[in-house]
Amino acid sequence: MPATSFDTLADFKNELIRKHLKGACFLADDTVAVPTAFTAGATAELQSLPEGYASLGKLAVDGAPSYTPEIETSAIDSFGDLESSREDIISRNTTIELTPHETRRKVLELYIGADLSAVTPDATTGELWIKEPTTPATKFYRYLHLGIDGAGPTAIYIWRIAPKFQITSVGAQQATRDGAMAYPLTGKAKVDSTLGYAIAWAFGGPGWKPLLTKMGWS
Repeated sequence: MPATSFDTLADFKNELIRKHLKGACFLADDTVAVPTAFTAGATAELQSLPEGYASLGKLAVDGAPSYTPEIETSAIDSFGDLESSREDIISRNTTIELTPHETRRKVLELYIGADLSAVTPDATTGELWIKEPTTPATKFYRYLHLGIDGAGPTAIYIWRIAPKFQITSVGAQQATRDGAMAYPLTGKAKVDSTLGYAIAWAFGGPGWKPLLTKMGWS
């Protein structure tokens, strides 16, 4: 084999290191269609979402979306072997955590666990009452998270899609003058039986295509 150098072997490429410089999350009822593409045209322009998706607004810096895969395996140990002779993945679940800052209808619905479709403010004063349900119903949502790296002609869009997202717990809320009122949310991504997945990734934007070859796509 021919001689080479460390730099040639390592093939480091700083331009392939991604960051989420800003982003937003969008939710819709599970009857709303999941987009099949987020960009279009030769310049990969960002496209509008189907009607029914609502932004959750600004998120806390320390409450930006986090994704934790939980993988469970089952091992078979054979007599005399120092390691498992077989190990299979039997469960994989993804927990999603995020903390919206803005007090919006969709955020309140998620945090309180109430159906707000029939809740209306007082026509005269605008006063709004929301009663926490004593027997909360299980509800699933379409979940989309858009992260953006770069800007203008180098912008890269990083999407996470969970077509069957369920809120499983909410965090503590503190009344304080030092910080914003926040709504910590935790949920799980379940497999959508029609679409056939629990989590999908999508990458695009004008800055994405020029990097495909460097990433390994010919």
